[in-house]
Amino acid sequence: MNLTPDRAGIPQSLCDTLGGRRSWMELLALLEQLPAEPPQVSDAQLRAGWDDFVPTLTTSCEAAGGILGQVLVCIGRHRPELIESMLTDALDPLFCIEVDTPEAILHWYEANRHLDAQSKAWIRDNLPEFLERFDFTSLGFDDD
Repeated sequence: MNLTPDRAGIPQSLCDTLGGRRSWMELLALLEQLPAEPPQVSDAQLRAGWDDFVPTLTTSCEAAGGILGQVLVCIGRHRPELIESMLTDALDPLFCIEVDTPEAILHWYEANRHLDAQSKAWIRDNLPEFLERFDFTSLGFDDD
């Protein structure tokens, strides 16, 4: 069962981005299947697709942070239990540009012009609970 991006809840800008590279189309295909009932994609398939996708992001940290944020939202809408295990990868580009506190992360996503309103709303409503449990002390930032 193939769903259109709108039915799958994938922002058109993310569809365009993922559809622009052959290696990213595999992740797009997984995201398109997320709303299917019964589930067509296992958590293991989704995690493998994520793990294959993340190292291919060789763009700027800001662009990578935006793309990963959008993908995380798509996954979180249907599989919130996977968010915690993917959060470090999604936030890593933001840490590189010194967006490294829960408040700064939420502000960065809210100000990101590439995220659609529905993605921003999901982040605003759902991401804080994951950030509360995230271990920022393990990042090794100095307080200086």
